[in-house]
Amino acid sequence: MTVLEKIVADKKEALVATKQRVSLAQLKDEAFYNRKSIEPKTNGKPFIITEFKRRSPSNPDINLHADLSQKVREYQSLGCSAISVLTETNYFGGSNADLISARTKCEVPILRKDFIVDSYQIHESKAIGADMVLLIAASLEKQQMADLFDLSLELGLTPLVEIHEEDELSKIPENTVWLGVNSRNLKTLETDKSKFLKIYPQLPSHTIKVAESAIKSKTEVDELFGLGYSAFLIGEAFMQGGLQ
Repeated sequence: MTVLEKIVADKKEALVATKQRVSLAQLKDEAFYNRKSIEPKTNGKPFIITEFKRRSPSNPDINLHADLSQKVREYQSLGCSAISVLTETNYFGGSNADLISARTKCEVPILRKDFIVDSYQIHESKAIGADMVLLIAASLEKQQMADLFDLSLELGLTPLVEIHEEDELSKIPENTVWLGVNSRNLKTLETDKSKFLKIYPQLPSHTIKVAESAIKSKTEVDELFGLGYSAFLIGEAFMQGGLQ
């Protein structure tokens, strides 16, 4: 079982209890549920998605004691285009409360970074104040992806569809706009930045291409932007001091 398979299995098990604790009707009664989401928009410059992430399976101590409020202020002062907030607890140390807190302090779009495998989580994302949701192709069947993608749009959320390998492109909906390429190998957890270059020619031309994982310097951002990537999801570098 890969790390992703283990995380997804645990997520499905946890969802059983979550649904019993908070019903779909209760989610729809939350104040943020009827809030108009902020649509992410590119402007011809690198679209930087800064991330709040305490730890991960590949790095158990990114910044365990980071202050979320301080980081959100810092990211906005740096001029970030959007903020990604981890809400997965067991492996990343995040929570829904983190995203709710960020929402009250943030004027840019917020991406909910989690392992979404159920329509309940899309409604939950809306209820906690997310503007964007991550849909990971490796964790979803093609029809699952389509259903979750369509529900996201229906609720006014922007789906960021993420692939790790070229063969996962067959799962992405035709009307995908935000398409992420994650350089991490889900079996070894190692990153391979050459993947950004290898996969790029196969990406649909109409998509906004997002480079994810292992980006540590402004030079890398500039090079990938020149190649055709418009957006960059950067976590560890900003959690540990900023781009080189």
